[in-house]
Amino acid sequence: MEPMVVRASDSAEQREVRPSLFRMDSDFRRRAGVDPLSMFGAAAIDTFGGGRSAARFLAWRSGGTAGQSEGGQPTVTLPDGETYRTSDPGLDSTDVAKAGGNIVAMAVPATWAARVGQARNLGIGRRAALQGTAAATADTGLQAVFNAGEIDPTRTALAGAGGAGGELAGTVIGRIGGKAMEFARSMGSNREAARALAREAGIENVSPDQLARLSNAMEEIRAGADPRAILGREEFGFIYTQGQRLTEGARKFQQLSREEVLRQTPVSNGPMLQAEQSNRRALSDALAGMGERFGGRPGSTPAELAQGAASRLGQQADELSGRISAAYETAGQGGRSAVSAEAVAGLPNRLRNAVREFAPNFDTTPATARTLEQVRLATQNILKSAEGGNVTGVTLRALETQRRILNNNINAATNRADRAAMVAVKREFDGWLDEAVDTALVTGDPSALAAMKEARALRAEFARRFEGGADSDRFIAGLLDGSRTPEELVNIALGAGQVSKSGAARFIERLRVAANGDPEVIGRLRAAHFERMTRGNNGEPLNMGQIIRNIRSSEYSNASVVKALYSPDEWGQVRRLAASLEPLVARGEFGRTSGTAERLMRTFLGQGLNGVPLLGPAMESVRGALNAVRAARAVSDPVRAHGGAHPGVPAGFTAGAGAASRED
Repeated sequence: MEPMVVRASDSAEQREVRPSLFRMDSDFRRRAGVDPLSMFGAAAIDTFGGGRSAARFLAWRSGGTAGQSEGGQPTVTLPDGETYRTSDPGLDSTDVAKAGGNIVAMAVPATWAARVGQARNLGIGRRAALQGTAAATADTGLQAVFNAGEIDPTRTALAGAGGAGGELAGTVIGRIGGKAMEFARSMGSNREAARALAREAGIENVSPDQLARLSNAMEEIRAGADPRAILGREEFGFIYTQGQRLTEGARKFQQLSREEVLRQTPVSNGPMLQAEQSNRRALSDALAGMGERFGGRPGSTPAELAQGAASRLGQQADELSGRISAAYETAGQGGRSAVSAEAVAGLPNRLRNAVREFAPNFDTTPATARTLEQVRLATQNILKSAEGGNVTGVTLRALETQRRILNNNINAATNRADRAAMVAVKREFDGWLDEAVDTALVTGDPSALAAMKEARALRAEFARRFEGGADSDRFIAGLLDGSRTPEELVNIALGAGQVSKSGAARFIERLRVAANGDPEVIGRLRAAHFERMTRGNNGEPLNMGQIIRNIRSSEYSNASVVKALYSPDEWGQVRRLAASLEPLVARGEFGRTSGTAERLMRTFLGQGLNGVPLLGPAMESVRGALNAVRAARAVSDPVRAHGGAHPGVPAGFTAGAGAASRED
């Protein structure tokens, strides 16, 4: 029996419409006398057939009437006149439950349609049509079951459109999400690969900015770019053409051949020449920055840097010598300490024997000859006074006065040999004084002895740092007295001196001891060594191939000196510079002035329509414009995958490719 349908406002007695009868707190079921199973059925009809069908069903079960409120919501009016909505205005929990139920109901046909589309490998258009058909069919079936056979074509059409649209939207969102996930994974992978590349290059503390730039470049490396070129671009600012960045032989040769044609063509060689000029500036900046970090000074030559190291060492020796003199002077104040007269007797001969190799005389070594004669006469007077009983010893104050005389005579020496001989006299005098204090001290109060102890400790420090009998000891002494030049020190560091490679390293370590670990001294020598490897006599950077050869030669033939001069981080940067320069150096036929590549280039340049009136110049103008674009792209475009992926970052790539290539 079909219930009567009326508007709630048409009732004779106007009453307020109650909230949704499906609410948990609704009294509809109690007032209507509807059993729970009927309510469950009404809820299913409301979900899949619609609110009007549910209202008609409940009106039939309760003996009431179905209608709609002024807002258009389906209603049920009971025989007692109470009216209930099937759904409250706006979005409520009932609406959410209905939407969820429809989604679950549509999931089965949607899944079936997706499997069919996948099995038949359908395109997105056919998959959308299949999903739309499945959704429309499912909705028609639901309406037929829960809507008493009534089919709403509009609802069916909307269901079909929703199914098709859902497939399209899902595919697009899936692809976007997949790309996003792939990008996120690739970024994470790129960052790890960038860290590994930095570690391989010896960059342990890579900055966040460096890591970000290297991460962005990892795709280019996977596409076949040389990791050395990527690092050189990021660390030193070098510009590499695509041919210089490639690693695969045939592809690299083809690209370099095309670039050589562009480089030799006046219309299109601008980007190539600009890149070369930029690289020369970048190399100069890199050498200047590294030289300063290694301990150099802007604009200083290797000779000036080595002279600075020697001067600094001399300042240290003079400072320590001054402290020794001050301590001896304190010990000798007031004549409180003295050594026996007999201890002085052998001093003249001892000093003369110390400088026998210089053959002191008043013509070639006048300061030394005068000093020896002055000491002889002073000693003779002391011994005569002792024989008469007037003198029993020589005070330390008098001996310190003699030390000052020796220092003044060193400064008065007018040539290198005379100065070296005077330094030897002073050194022997200090040694004699140490022994005399040990064996012949006849007087000395506690304060004088304390000052003497300090003086002797300082004297021992001086001997440890600046004296000795080995070749390296004599070389240090020679730097102080001027008999050895700082240039010789640089030659020893470069392996060009008259000492072995291991001996050169010992000389450097001996210099470190003499300087008492002063970083300025070793820094100046290190910077001088680096300048000699990378710059010519005019101060300009050497060509890139020569720099690579010098660095490789130092590393493989003079490793002990490298280890003595550079820390691992410092030499790691030098190695990275050499590795970054490798791709920029022309090699093989591109490094010779006449070869197949050049002949091909000339052939290419000789072809065309140059001889055809009007057409030839026009074609050349077009070709020139195209070549200019190609040249700019060769310089600026990244390397892209071609014929397979790059095998990965080669182990030990920073060591270079062996012997450096030839360069024009």
